[in-house]
Amino acid sequence: MILSVGKSERVNIQSGRFPYKAEVVDKHVVEMSVKDATITIKALKEGRTDVNVTDKVGAKGRIAVMVSK
Repeated sequence: MILSVGKSERVNIQSGRFPYKAEVVDKHVVEMSVKDATITIKALKEGRTDVNVTDKVGAKGRIAVMVSK
């Protein structure tokens, strides 16, 4: 995923078991929130990071995020 600084995007989780947890590797680059099966990612500054997602049974996924000006 590529975002511009200040922009947000929603990602709908397509598989796995509710509830979902997500964690940003570099919280200086993006911030995120999880509601039901939707992750909202907001770009804070230029850089690259990952958002790691885990479901109820421990299945894992990753969203690679690149933020540009």
